[in-house]
Formats: sequence, structure tokens, C-alpha cells
Amino acid sequence: MPKLRALISAVGLFTSCLSLEAETVLWKANGAITSATGTFQDAAIESGTEVEIRITYNDQSTPDIFTNIVGRIETEYLTEIELTFEIKVGTRIWTALVNSAESDTPRTFVTRASSFPGTERVEMLISSEDNGTFFNFPLRTSERNTLIDLNFTSITNSFLTSGISAASIQPSEITHALGIIQTGSTDHQLTFSITPSTIEVLNEADGSVRPTAPKISSEINGDSISLSWLSDRRFRYRIEGTSNLSADQWVTVETRNGTSTQIFRSYPLANHFQFYRVVAIER
Repeated sequence: MPKLRALISAVGLFTSCLSLEAETVLWKANGAITSATGTFQDAAIESGTEVEIRITYNDQSTPDIFTNIVGRIETEYLTEIELTFEIKVGTRIWTALVNSAESDTPRTFVTRASSFPGTERVEMLISSEDNGTFFNFPLRTSERNTLIDLNFTSITNSFLTSGISAASIQPSEITHALGIIQTGSTDHQLTFSITPSTIEVLNEADGSVRPTAPKISSEINGDSISLSWLSDRRFRYRIEGTSNLSADQWVTVETRNGTSTQIFRSYPLANHFQFYRVVAIER
């Protein structure tokens, strides 16, 4: 990517002294089915069915530039990517893997980065025709043209800041995200939209840490109650309220992403909740 290469050229000879430790990057997101054709439609998979997505890959995979427009727009194909998908549609789960696709067939993991205002994107595709393995593929009708295709696009050039590591990806900049599951031909296809606001990108090692309960501070200020706690970016926090502890019936007030900084929230006493708690959950 141009931004990454600019950094490398700036440090010059010192690059040989640096070593980057490979990390498995984890993407998580949610979405919904937009259309189903052929065998998928026959299986009564309807528009609006919830979709859950989990993606992992090696962030130190080897890049191969196949488009470079005067150093300002660069499109790369990455080999040795160790790309995995887990796509859950309703109760059905698709799982797939490709360790390294053919280097002359730019389809498995493609990035388009820009060094000036413009569109950036990441396309991830696991195909039976490009060394892809499907461990689970519900309703599969054919070996030929079996694939799962995911596309993430930003209308800005702030999405891919310096590569494909978790720290380099800015999911908040993603504006459009789509997916396709296909078996046999385009006559047997599921399409779905991915909700950009649900996309999270982190190191898989961080995603496997068990959430721990935060230490909460509270204070009454006039007509409201204020809560604060030190958050962890690896977790989400569900704020719950109740007026009857003996009933053990908690109502979700809201959910916040951890930021590794202090979180401050304030709620009107008119909510009629006498008790609040904060529950740490996986992101």
C-alpha cells in the first residue's frame, strides 16, 4: 500500500533491523439477507434473516502489486493470507479456509489503497476454484463455482492507514459492506448486506480474553445518576437497570464499546430504575 511504502522509504536502511510479529486479525460483523435465489430460496431463507460474520487472516501475508497508478492508487493481491470465514445465516453456518491462493489469480484477498482523497476497499473471497476449502457449506449443489465473497468499501482514504493489521484498519470509515454465498452458479445465490456500524477489527488474541467485571463508581447529581468505570477496548459493556432486585429482572439501558479509557454515563432518575449494573461482554 502506498502509505506503508512511504514509511518504509523514510526509514531507509533501518528497515532491515525491524521485525514485525505476525498477528491473526479478527473481523466481526452483523448484517441481514437481502435476497435468495435457487436452492437458498427453496430452503425458505428470507430477506431480513440475521447474518453473523467472523473473519480471520495473517496480517503479515505477502503483497503482490498488480495495479499502481503513479504511486497514488495501489491495488494489491495478498498471498499466504490464511483467510478463514465463518458465516452464520439464521441457524445455518458456512465455514471456509484458503491458506494461499494462486498468485496470478487476484481474487482471494485484494486491497485498494489511495494516497489522495478517494475510495478504498478490501475484497475477501474464498472460492473452490482458487484453493478454497469449505468445511461446512449448507445446501451445496455443486463443487463448481462454490464461493463466499465479502466486500468492504470506504468513500474516504482513511480506511487502510498503513496495511492490513488490526491497528491499521479503521472500521469506522467503512461505508458499504456486502456479501455473497454462491453454489454452482448465480442461479443459486445468497446476498446480504453487512451493517458498517457493527464491524469490529482486532487481534484474535484480544478477542479470546474472557471479559472481566469493571469496578463502577456512581454519584447522584440533581435529577440524574452518573456511572463511570475504566473500560477495556477488548470488551463491550451492557448497562442494565432494575427497580426490584429480588425479581432479578434487569432491563438493558444501552451497550457501549470499550475504549481502554474511562467511560462516563448519566441517566435520569425519572427512568424509575433504583439499581444499575454494568456487564462486560465479548465484542
